[in-house]
Amino acid sequence: MKSLFLALAAVLTFNMAYAQNVSSYILELEANTKWDAVESTWKTQRTTWVANVKPNNKPKSNAELLISFESNLKWASVSDEWKTKRDVWVKTCEKATSHAQVAKLLIELESNIKWTSVDGKWKGRRESWIKELMEF
Repeated sequence: MKSLFLALAAVLTFNMAYAQNVSSYILELEANTKWDAVESTWKTQRTTWVANVKPNNKPKSNAELLISFESNLKWASVSDEWKTKRDVWVKTCEKATSHAQVAKLLIELESNIKWTSVDGKWKGRRESWIKELMEF
């Protein structure tokens, strides 16, 4: 019985750590996005948003926070194609039920953010960031 309890505790701990990773990737993208790429109102919303991202490790919560970040990106910060993809992306976010789905949606958003809208160091991090998210 004790070993079953320990195994269950290990699985729950792993799942919590796994879930936390999705939110940390959302935070990482946001932190690497330039201030001039987001609406001016984002500065006043950001502190609360960051505080909400950290404890919310459920797919639905993370998807909602991802939508909140995306909705504060300026149109000039994203690819022209994003305008036609966005509505479907938002609806897919609203239906997300797994960390894997949120990770995929995060990758999709990132792939539509222009290079000029992110810090120069992002180019060096991007490939491994995507690879890590693909493991969800």
